Amino acid sequence: MRRSVKRSTHPTRLILSLIAMLFGATQLALRGADRSIPEDLLFRYSISGGGGFGEVEITLENGTLTRKSVGGMPSTGSQVKVVKRMPTLAEWQTFRKAIDEVAVWTWRSNYKQRGSSNSTLKWDVTLRYADRKKQSSGFNNTPKGYGKFVDAIEKLVPR
Repeated sequence: MRRSVKRSTHPTRLILSLIAMLFGATQLALRGADRSIPEDLLFRYSISGGGGFGEVEITLENGTLTRKSVGGMPSTGSQVKVVKRMPTLAEWQTFRKAIDEVAVWTWRSNYKQRGSSNSTLKWDVTLRYADRKKQSSGFNNTPKGYGKFVDAIEKLVPR
């Protein structure tokens, strides 16, 4: 004779599980329906000079972009700011169009410094879509279209 065991599930845990499942299914459905949503995105850059500094890291996890900014002056110390945002499908489509237009996919893997400078710019980007991927980085040198790329990503997750 089989004996059934009644499992009790806390309603809050059940609701959270359902939301997580629906969120994941929605993101997969959107990604499958449109190739404008990246599978992976990481963009970091740091700037120093003139006595100040700034570092930014933008990451993508479960459809949400997180922008972590650290900056300041030696005399005032650093300030940290974190912004999280889930772009719409239309915003992702605009971003993909922008990075295609600046030919991110043709960027070299590394851009080394040309000449000397009183300031420092270090950056690296990783992008992965179902149909393309790119890793590129630089030190005091950027590819053609870098500024437009930064503008496009900052529209997704503003300062």
